[in-house]
Amino acid sequence: MSNQEAFRKRAALLTELHEIVQAMKNVAAAELLRLTRERQTLTQALGAVAGGLARCSEMRPLDVTPPPHTARASWLVIGAERGFCGTFNARLLQAMQALLDADPQARVLLASRRMGDHLADHLDPADGRYVIIPGCAAVEDTAAALDCWLPALEAEARDGRTIWMLHTADQGFARRRLLPVPDLAGIASEPDIQGASGPPAHYLPAPVLRAALRHQAFRLFVQAALYESLEHENRSRLTQMQLAHEHLDRLGQTLRQRQAAQRQADITNELETLTSVLAP
Repeated sequence: MSNQEAFRKRAALLTELHEIVQAMKNVAAAELLRLTRERQTLTQALGAVAGGLARCSEMRPLDVTPPPHTARASWLVIGAERGFCGTFNARLLQAMQALLDADPQARVLLASRRMGDHLADHLDPADGRYVIIPGCAAVEDTAAALDCWLPALEAEARDGRTIWMLHTADQGFARRRLLPVPDLAGIASEPDIQGASGPPAHYLPAPVLRAALRHQAFRLFVQAALYESLEHENRSRLTQMQLAHEHLDRLGQTLRQRQAAQRQADITNELETLTSVLAP
C-alpha cells in the first residue's frame, strides 16, 4: 500500500469517528433539553405535593425531625448506565465506598449495572452490603426505573432502615434523606397553593390523603434526583465529546500536513528520477 493510500484510509477513519462523536454530542444535547423541560414540570409537581402536605391542617403536622444517627442506613446510589461521561462513575464509586467505610451497617442499592461491574472488583457481593438494581439511561426509561427502585427502597424501610440518596449534581455530590422522614429542605410550594387557606378539597379520609401525598412526594423526590443525575451525566458526556471533537480536529490537521508533505516528497522524488533519466 502506498503512503498516499494509507493517508486516505486514515483520513476516512477520522471522518467516520468525527461523525460518530458529533452524533453523540447531538444526542447528549437533545437529552439535556428534554431534562430541562421535564425538571421544570417536576419542580412544579413537587411544590404542589409539598404544599398539599403543608395545608393538611386537620392532619398531624409533618414531623421533620431527622431520625437518630444510630439508625441503620440504606443508600440509593444513582450512577450512569452509558459511557463516555468522563470520571462520572469513578468519582461516585469513591464516594459510595467512603459511605460504606464510615458506616459498617450501611447498605447500598446501586442503580447502575455499569458501575456494578467495577464495584465487584472492590467489594465482595456475598457480604450483602450492596445490591445492583437496573439503572436509568435516558428520560424515557424513568418510569420503568422508578417502578423498580421504589419497592426495593420501601422493603429496606420496612426492615427498619433510614433511606438516603446519593447522586451526582452540578454542585458536587448530593445527599438527601427519603424515609422515614423526607428531607423537605429547599422544596418550595407552588404560589397558588402557598397562598391558599385551609386544607385541600378532597373526598378521601385525611389519613389516606396524607399517606398518598407522602408516597407521591417520595416518588417525586427520587425522580428529581434521577433527573439531576442524568442532567449532570449528559453535561459531562457533552464535555467529553467536545474534547474528543477537538482532538480529532487536531489529528485531521496533522494528517493533512503530513499528507501534503508526503505528496511534496513524492513529487520531488519523481522529478529527481525524471531528471536523472533525461540527463546526458
